[in-house]
Amino acid sequence: MQLGCFTSSVGCFYRQETLYFEFHLMFGSEEVFTQDYDIEVCVRTSQLSRRLWVCDYGAGVVREPFRIHSTSGAVILRRRKGFVLRMTPDFLRLLCRGELTFGIRCAGHNFDVAETVVTKELRDIRY
Repeated sequence: MQLGCFTSSVGCFYRQETLYFEFHLMFGSEEVFTQDYDIEVCVRTSQLSRRLWVCDYGAGVVREPFRIHSTSGAVILRRRKGFVLRMTPDFLRLLCRGELTFGIRCAGHNFDVAETVVTKELRDIRY
């Protein structure tokens, strides 16, 4: 199982705008339903930057003492297949400028899958 790769037609992302990223869990060429998985996303912009967490434990796989608390200002929206990560400007302001990177873990009853997805640069809008 894997999350795949990042594709985009934009050159960069701005901290002053709400960002939406859609993710799909794949097994070969088939999409996997994510309702059976707990989802943890670690958001950062460099190896040394602050890590922000966005988590959804709707499947109940990860037990309470091992759960990570989410940073406010971002949420995971589950779809029938896949999920959407919505990040507000309040959340994005906590990150430094740099390549927006997601460390994603989908925890299931039978196995876990983890993937790092590197996207475009996160920067400020210059007026």
